[in-house]
Amino acid sequence: MPPKQITFGVATCLWRRPHIARAMMRYYVRAGKVLEPHGIRIVGCAAGSEGATSERLARSAGFKYVEYSNKHLSTKWNAAVAQLRSCDAILVVGSDDWISHRMLLAYAKLIRQGIEYIGLLDQFFLDAKSRELIRFRGYDGPRRGEPVGIGRCLSKSLVGRLNGKLWPKGYRRGLDGKMTLRIKAMGRPLRAKIGPMRSFGVGCAAIDIKSSTNIWGLEAFRSRSSVCLGQWTATKNLSRKDRSELDEAMRRDSMG
Repeated sequence: MPPKQITFGVATCLWRRPHIARAMMRYYVRAGKVLEPHGIRIVGCAAGSEGATSERLARSAGFKYVEYSNKHLSTKWNAAVAQLRSCDAILVVGSDDWISHRMLLAYAKLIRQGIEYIGLLDQFFLDAKSRELIRFRGYDGPRRGEPVGIGRCLSKSLVGRLNGKLWPKGYRRGLDGKMTLRIKAMGRPLRAKIGPMRSFGVGCAAIDIKSSTNIWGLEAFRSRSSVCLGQWTATKNLSRKDRSELDEAMRRDSMG
C-alpha cells in the first residue's frame, strides 16, 4: 500500500540574498518532485518586502508569494504561514536554509504517526564567503533542550490551535524563543519529536547559510558549543545540480 500523502507547506521570508534565496526555493520545489513517489508533496510560500523584485524571485522559483513589511518579522512570517494553512504540516525554513531529502522523509513518517511538533537540537552553519562549515550543538543554559530555528515543523492541528499565528506579532528578533513560549503557553503536552540530526536517521541534515545580511552572523555561534568541520566539501546529501546551483548562488551573493 502506498504511503499516505503528506503535503508540507514550506514557509519562508525573503530579504536580499536573491541568488541564495532562489537556489533554496528551487531546491524545495525539486525535492517535492523527487519525493512524490514517497507520498510527499511540497508547497512553498515566501513573504517578501521588496515589492515586484521579491515577487518575481519567489514566483520564478515556484513559490507562492505574499508582500509584507520587513519591520516586524514575526508578523511577516505569520503572513507566509497563513497562505499554507491547508497543508498537513508547516515546515519553517529561512530563505538560506537547506533540509536534506532524508530529513523530509523522516518528518513525513512522523507526521503520519500523529506527531504534532518536530524540531532539531543541532544544525550546521555554512559561511557563504569562506565556505567554512561548523556544527552548532544547540542551545545551552536555560534554553537547553529547545529546538533550533531551522526545520521546525508543526502539524496542521497544532497550527490550527495556534490560530495560524506561530509567533506573537510585532517582534523582529528572538523569534525562535518567541515561538517556543507561544507553544508552551498552550498549557498541554504535545506529541513531539525533538532530537539531534542523527536521531532522525542516516543522511538527515540541516544547513543554515550565513552571509553579511543575516541578523545573526556566524560569529554569534562560533564560540557557543560549536564544532568546526573545516571547509565546505562535496556531500552525498546534495545532488550535483543542487550543489552547483548553491555554490554559484553563494559566490554571487558574497560579491554583493
